[in-house]
Amino acid sequence: NQKVAQIKRDLQENMNNVRSDFFTEKASNNREISMANSFLLQMPEKERGLLDISRQQSIKNDIYTYLLKRREETALSTSATAADLKVLQAPYSFGPNSPIPKNYYLTGFIIGLLLFLLYVQIQEQFNNKIMFRSEIEKKTKVPVIAEIVQSPNRDNIAIRDGKRTVIAEQFRALRTNLAFMGFNETNKTLLVTSSISGEGKSFIAINFAISMTLTGKRVALMEMDLRKPKLSIQLGVDRNPGISSYLVGKADINAICKPTEFEGLFVVSAGPIPPNPTELIQLPSFAKMMSELKEKFDYVIIDTAPIGPVTDAQLLAPYVDTSVYVVRHAKTPSNFLNLVDNLNREKKFPNMAIVFNGIKPRGVNLFGYGFGGYGNGYGYGYGYGYGYGYGYGNEGYSYYSSDEDHPGYKNFWGIGARVKGLFKRRD
Repeated sequence: NQKVAQIKRDLQENMNNVRSDFFTEKASNNREISMANSFLLQMPEKERGLLDISRQQSIKNDIYTYLLKRREETALSTSATAADLKVLQAPYSFGPNSPIPKNYYLTGFIIGLLLFLLYVQIQEQFNNKIMFRSEIEKKTKVPVIAEIVQSPNRDNIAIRDGKRTVIAEQFRALRTNLAFMGFNETNKTLLVTSSISGEGKSFIAINFAISMTLTGKRVALMEMDLRKPKLSIQLGVDRNPGISSYLVGKADINAICKPTEFEGLFVVSAGPIPPNPTELIQLPSFAKMMSELKEKFDYVIIDTAPIGPVTDAQLLAPYVDTSVYVVRHAKTPSNFLNLVDNLNREKKFPNMAIVFNGIKPRGVNLFGYGFGGYGNGYGYGYGYGYGYGYGYGNEGYSYYSSDEDHPGYKNFWGIGARVKGLFKRRD
């Protein structure tokens, strides 16, 4: 029995060992099955994804193939079909509808012009210079016998034999008007003065004297501005000896009368500048000199100092027959016209007349006809039928008595005055 029991125990132990190995192997197999099942479960999802991608690719390939086919068909049909349209007129632009540049330019121009004219008007309100002949005629009864336009260059000689310009003709007109006033070989002495320096009295005296020589007369031009003598320099003669030398007894009449390049014109030069010119004029020898000059010459023209700063002109008045007072455009202060009117009313200057000098030109010059000038206030012009003509369209400089007056009337107010003159009403 022990043997059977031993065998039973051995069998029981073997069975337990076999059973344990079985369960161990079963567990291993289960693990492998689980892993296989898990792998198998993943396979359908990837296949579906791959299938979707393949399907999309197939669709896109079909679309791309269709589009390529249509492009080729369209290209073939376009090249094979003749156009049934014809361009009658090429399109073009009329410009922008808004903004319109021309309107802005025109508006800006008008506004600018109005502002400029307003500025000119304001300037004239505060301007105390004589601008128009009408101003002279309103403030004095002294007649205006000539108007001299501004010279187109700086040459002091505006008139010569055979020279036909507007200025030359104006000096001839001045000569004629003075003749009507009684300036002749009987009343042969003429005094030229002005209010202040720089108004062109020496310019007037020189050119008027030349105009008188063109009639074949002998003319003595006296350099009586003893403080600032310039006539001798301008006409190219020696100043010494001169009037001051004669008055103190150091020269005779022949020594101080010097011929010029103009036939018949003699300059009676000033001589050394004296310290007392006023006293020299009052010497008895001055009356003797005037008497001798009247005997030697057909006409005696005296260029004297301005009447404003000194009294030389008034001291010379008893020796002359006619007096010319030079007023310059945009230079002479208007209050000096009261002085001129008083001198004329009190008869301090015999046979007094005014020359309006340095008139600024305005207007145009067409075929020898000029239009407009500041002189008479309403405009006048010169035109000649001799194959030449000067309108008042030229620009330049008038004669200046001193260098500080140069370059004359070229500032903005001068431009404004010319523009205003263009729009001034003509009666």
